[in-house]
Amino acid sequence: MQRNGKLGSSSYGLMDNLTYTYSGNRLMKVEDAVSGNYDVDFVNRNSGTDDYTYYANGALKADKNEDITDIIYSTYANQPIEIQLSGSRWIKNFYDGEGRLYKTSYSTGEYWEYLDGMVFKNGAFYQLTTPEGRANYESGAWAYEYFINDHLGNTRIAYKANGSALTKTSETSFDPWGIVLKDVGAVNSFQNKFEYQNKEKESTFNLRRISFGARTYNASIGRFDGVDELAEKMSFSSSYAFSLNNPIRFVDPNGAAPFDITLLGANNSSVTVKTDLIDLKVNASGLGIDFGGNYTLSGNDVLQAVVDIGGVFDPTPTLDAFGAYLSAKSGDYFGAGASVMGAAVPFVGDLAKTGKIAKGIDKISDAIESTKSALKIDIDDANKINRELLNPPKKHGNAPTFKKDDTPVEIHHEGQKREGPFKEMHWEDHRGKGNDALNHPNKNKPSQVDRKEFDKAKREYWKQQYPKK
Repeated sequence: MQRNGKLGSSSYGLMDNLTYTYSGNRLMKVEDAVSGNYDVDFVNRNSGTDDYTYYANGALKADKNEDITDIIYSTYANQPIEIQLSGSRWIKNFYDGEGRLYKTSYSTGEYWEYLDGMVFKNGAFYQLTTPEGRANYESGAWAYEYFINDHLGNTRIAYKANGSALTKTSETSFDPWGIVLKDVGAVNSFQNKFEYQNKEKESTFNLRRISFGARTYNASIGRFDGVDELAEKMSFSSSYAFSLNNPIRFVDPNGAAPFDITLLGANNSSVTVKTDLIDLKVNASGLGIDFGGNYTLSGNDVLQAVVDIGGVFDPTPTLDAFGAYLSAKSGDYFGAGASVMGAAVPFVGDLAKTGKIAKGIDKISDAIESTKSALKIDIDDANKINRELLNPPKKHGNAPTFKKDDTPVEIHHEGQKREGPFKEMHWEDHRGKGNDALNHPNKNKPSQVDRKEFDKAKREYWKQQYPKK
């Protein structure tokens, strides 16, 4: 990695020229061919031997370049509870029962506390997060500060009211990996620890570490310090990679690979496609698409359509590669762990895809209409069979079977009306021993039931009753 920046009062140039040495996917050593410490860049405090050591699960244990001698993690959640540094320094983190950080203390005696958007320093109010920025507690009073963020959510400029005018309190410039560029802009006298992607930077001991929740990120080398908990679903990418190695375009919401793909439309409408392995958020509102609400869909055709539309808003080859992968592996979902914020109009190089876009919109529209009109089976508890009498289905979407005779549960249409009502029944109660005539008295009356539609609705009903584990 090569990083340019300010070297002196009036000189600029190469401040990092990093070479990475690996053992498998673990980073073992980083060497910098550029000597000197320029305050904000990578600091090479170790030469010759390995810089990094790891636990068996891949989590970072020590970092000689950051003067970290040991990181101790919680037993079950694998969250860092103590970071030991040279010179008898330490950082201790405290989490609640849901794994949320509520306190960080330092060997200096300083401590920070967090509660629902409020930040306390040494037991006193420090700041309160607001939708437009933050409110700082200065000199016994609250002072509002307003942020201007870039497309990745990084705070670039902050303002305060000054009578009827505005006063700029800070201006921050980042390199692509999150390092704050030296002497570019204006430094806020009231420290903001949450500038980069709204994540907290460890600033007390001037470390390059930024907490993303699931993992901690080292901005000086552009890598996480632990393995993604969903790494087995992301074989196309390093389990330590940050933002798919494309931090100009992507963000990592919490340091882990999430699960859905969402297409944002006009008027706050959206379509979310449920998958096992991918999280994409694509802003396609510039196309003027109004989905008429917020819908959750499924299926490879819809997934492919959303990826095609997303490709128009991504000038990198990433989404194109995803789309090609889907086409080649029809029916095989993939992983990404990326959030995409698109521009308002298609890029010139992608205009040829507009035919795909039109087809994709049609597919999504058809899927939405299908969800509006599809038959749904809803059975109240009084008409359900006691689950203790049943064996769960052997195949996802099939009916469960009775323990006494292994026959599947049948669903009865009362009155032969399309919308039901419906009832779970044993075969004998439904069609055996004269019950067929009792349950279906109007043999000469045409049924309103479409068998194909009904069979599909039954599969969806049992999927809901017995979710796949």
